[in-house]
Amino acid sequence: MFDDGKFHVIPAVRSLRYFTEALSTEEEWVLTSNFAHIGNLQSLSQKCHDANKKLIVNHEIVGGLGTDKTAFEFLKKVYRVDCVMGFQNIRLGMIKNEGMKTIQRITLSDSFALEQASKSLQLSRADAIELRPAYYAAECLDYFKQIKDCCYIAGGFIDSKEMVDTMYRAGFNGITTSNTKLWNYQMN
Repeated sequence: MFDDGKFHVIPAVRSLRYFTEALSTEEEWVLTSNFAHIGNLQSLSQKCHDANKKLIVNHEIVGGLGTDKTAFEFLKKVYRVDCVMGFQNIRLGMIKNEGMKTIQRITLSDSFALEQASKSLQLSRADAIELRPAYYAAECLDYFKQIKDCCYIAGGFIDSKEMVDTMYRAGFNGITTSNTKLWNYQMN
């Protein structure tokens, strides 16, 4: 998914007012956050595709969207979403069965979360994994790569060029960030 040899700086858009700015970046993927809902998702998706972008949504925070097979069919057939992000393997498996790319989001809050994430990844069919927050993600990337060989992106508290560079050097395929000043950052 992100294995094209390029380091991806994926705009994580938290407000509709920044959506057009995200569409003007060089990055091919755009992640919508908590402003997406079933009333505007079709329009957001169309705008992404018109700008030759691919849309990622976190199904758990799309307003008004359920968590059953019908909801996931709608994401694919009606909303034309390209990729879905979420925490739960079972839901991501259902989404994958609908023919969409998936990103499993893992939050590294303590050693128990690390242990649970390890078990979860052994069963995961996700195309990519997002590890967060970035500081812990960089520390744990090699560990997770031993469990699951796939693309990895970092997210959470990426607010400087130095942090982006650190994620690149750590071996990530890309990052997600809501910091608009980083959306056009190019790796040297």
